[in-house]
Amino acid sequence: MSDIKVLSNGIIQVANNQELVDKAKKIIANNFVVNPRSVLKGQGNLQGAMGEVIFNYVFPEAEKVESYDYDFYWQNRKIEIKTKSANTSPTDNMDISIPVYSLEKQQCDSYVFIRILNDFTTAWILGGITKQAYIERSTLYKKGFTDYNGYTFLWDARILKIGNLRRLSDYYNSKSE
Repeated sequence: MSDIKVLSNGIIQVANNQELVDKAKKIIANNFVVNPRSVLKGQGNLQGAMGEVIFNYVFPEAEKVESYDYDFYWQNRKIEIKTKSANTSPTDNMDISIPVYSLEKQQCDSYVFIRILNDFTTAWILGGITKQAYIERSTLYKKGFTDYNGYTFLWDARILKIGNLRRLSDYYNSKSE
């Protein structure tokens, strides 16, 4: 697939097309539910749906699951996709985060992190990590803490650098050889 490129740091870059965006919009139209803890009050649902569509586009063998606890069953693991919008391409020293309440409630084995440009033109599969490794390696930021970007946390969250993730490019490269 010429619209998928593995970058030198192992991050998978996907040039989005209208078909992928339309598929995500259809998911939202059929399953629109606003999480009461949503910072964006439901406006991030399209980004989340895009993350799932992108992951399944790159890894079509992943089995989509309709569950609060995880999004896909892939590589013998329950995978939760975490997607955030961005206005720049990702670097290894940027943060990823998961609210503590999600870590405590969701019964998944691993997380895969995806960033997508605000205009939906490009997305990046940053990598994955087991839930246990994420908890052990991440730093707890308490509700009310203001980070170096000026963001004040609305609830407790665990933060990790993108560079700590296992790249999924090995899985992508092995199936395209």
